[in-house]
Amino acid sequence: QRMLGPDHLTTAQSTFHLARLEYEQGRFDESEQLFRKALDILLRSVGENHLETAKVHHNFAHLLRERGKFAEAESLLRKAIILWERLVGKEHPNTAGAIINLAHVLHMKGDKEAADPLFRRALDIYLNIFGTDHPTTAMGMDALAINLRAEGQFEEAEKLYHQALYVWERLIGKDHHQTAITLNNLAEVLLDMDQFDESEKYYTQSKDAFEKSIGKAHPYTSHPYHGLGCVNMKRGDFKAAADYFLTAYDIREKALGAHSETLEALKDLLGALEHTGSPELENLQKRKLEIEATATE
Repeated sequence: QRMLGPDHLTTAQSTFHLARLEYEQGRFDESEQLFRKALDILLRSVGENHLETAKVHHNFAHLLRERGKFAEAESLLRKAIILWERLVGKEHPNTAGAIINLAHVLHMKGDKEAADPLFRRALDIYLNIFGTDHPTTAMGMDALAINLRAEGQFEEAEKLYHQALYVWERLIGKDHHQTAITLNNLAEVLLDMDQFDESEKYYTQSKDAFEKSIGKAHPYTSHPYHGLGCVNMKRGDFKAAADYFLTAYDIREKALGAHSETLEALKDLLGALEHTGSPELENLQKRKLEIEATATE
């Protein structure tokens, strides 16, 4: 900045990279300030119609999405899509990346219907560029399937999860944490369709893959345990459900503390224990009230 001045492209690029570093280290306030500064410099130095400006729009929107600032994230992503289409073309991975991020924002805002064609468009671009057997394509399949499940389109979601799972197992193996995520998501949609045996099978595979790849104590590993609890609740096996919910709750309590996911597991555990009874019921109910007063997202 001293050598080139505050309004130079290189100054903007350095500020952008620092913003990314702060984001990766979880310092979101600092990251947001730096993203805003980088964008201001770019608009003054090279203007809106530039690759670096598109890149900052895109990456800054990702941070804003994570912070729940959906309106501003949506605005930036719509600008990024226009820029990427103009500068690199409509059938480019950067364009698809901005499209799928916009779809995620709309999904998180609750507008699943508007998100659907964007997820499909991004996936089509990935298929055209990379083909089926590519991690980016598998990510696109997973993302569309999540939205389809939220829309209640369970059969199409199941089909996409199976396709994504096939790709992940071929590319990274059965015991990778990304494979475990898709296994868990597939189990969820099967549970939605009351296919208990199939759901249990994939939750169990997910649990095993998570434990082998990232360990039992990781909060991701709690998800298949929680899912197995849900399967057994629907079957009416409240003892088995309570055991699984307890494991999920213990993992989240230790890893996350007073968090919304910890509260979710605790509520389901209490629901199962109401059927089976437990000397810990009163203490767990007190803990529920404590978390409700302080829970973070």
